[in-house]
Amino acid sequence: MNQMAIVFREAGGRWMPVGRVDETVGMEPRQVQFGQGVIAYTGTVLGPNDSRANPTGRGRFSLKVTDRGVTFGKAGR
Repeated sequence: MNQMAIVFREAGGRWMPVGRVDETVGMEPRQVQFGQGVIAYTGTVLGPNDSRANPTGRGRFSLKVTDRGVTFGKAGR
């Protein structure tokens, strides 16, 4: 399953796009945490015995946010 993340930042009363990542992982994002330059979340992924129609696994992922854009990665604990 593919999903896209778009990050906006408020500046001077307007929301401006910082960037987007077309290929992210971890559907149904939850436990979202906003930190300095990073957005981390837990998402649903395929577990070891899951069918593609019913994933039950969980993974922790991150979006690194800079003035130059957004990149996707696996989050550390």
